Amino acid sequence: KNRRDWLDYRNVTYRSHNLEIQAELKVTTNSGMWYLYYYLAKEAGLHPKIGLVANRDTLLFSYNTLDTNQFADRLIGVEEQGKGILWLDPVLRFAAPGLIDQDYQGTQGLMVDTDSWKAGPFTVPVQPALANQRQFHYHMIPEEEGASFSVQAEFSGIPDRQERNRYLAYDGKGQARLLKEKFEGITKRLGITLAEVVNAQNPSANVSWKVEGHLEVEPSRLKEVAPFPGMPEPLWIPDVLPNRRTEAILLPYRSTHLAVSEVVVPEGYRLSEVQPIRQGNRFGTVNWLAASEQKNGQVIAKVLLRVDVEGFFEPPEAYEDLKAFLGWVRDATRRMIILERAR
Repeated sequence: KNRRDWLDYRNVTYRSHNLEIQAELKVTTNSGMWYLYYYLAKEAGLHPKIGLVANRDTLLFSYNTLDTNQFADRLIGVEEQGKGILWLDPVLRFAAPGLIDQDYQGTQGLMVDTDSWKAGPFTVPVQPALANQRQFHYHMIPEEEGASFSVQAEFSGIPDRQERNRYLAYDGKGQARLLKEKFEGITKRLGITLAEVVNAQNPSANVSWKVEGHLEVEPSRLKEVAPFPGMPEPLWIPDVLPNRRTEAILLPYRSTHLAVSEVVVPEGYRLSEVQPIRQGNRFGTVNWLAASEQKNGQVIAKVLLRVDVEGFFEPPEAYEDLKAFLGWVRDATRRMIILERAR
């Protein structure tokens, strides 16, 4: 009976009665939220489509296997004129409209036309890198035994949802404590004086956070400065990669990681020249550059890092390209700048 009810979307009387009760109580389940969204789209004349999708970490959908247990979620599709179908997941709490869970992107699913109630296979879209962004803006002031710094971070798409889920259940003080502990757990050389999370519980705005603190380094004639202390890496990279690979390559999702650091150059020092990084292949592009500029009467060493993960699913033969791409990412995110005494 439960399986029949789950599949019988035409049982409007039964569904409407339950939804009226849930609306009156102002409480609903994930399934109730899905049906509320579906009927709202239906009554608005949007002719919604239903996308039944499988979790790629568990199994791949087989059209010839008549088993509804293959599906892990139900998406709602709305036709956008000239743009194709916009897929929505009403169950993803606080998610931006159009965000698709990474576990479903690029997979095969079953699409149901709710006008004719005919169904056929479809491919869940893979969202572009710019849909999933991390942005970091650092300001650093080198000192005798380290550098004071502040960083403002903003997130969108899947990174926004990941950050939000980390802090959603906590009040402001709890969010600040988690963020502070996260930074101080990276290295003992980081001391945090301020941590603040913004919009974690605001569904109409992206999550952001701000951190201020001090990075301890040993004094030397040549000041080596890490321009992005405590910054999360653009994607996880294992310490050791095997020499060979026989399985296909699947990256989590496409993304853009942008970081800017403005380092105040102390009087009597200058930025040592360093070669930029401009690399790219089928998996994406990595750009890193540093240059001096005048700003508000100070000399600023401005460092720019941008990593665009464009690859998604590639054959095992692309493994050498993957290793090269990961090497560029590791080099760029760990690169130092050197402030040397001016002659």
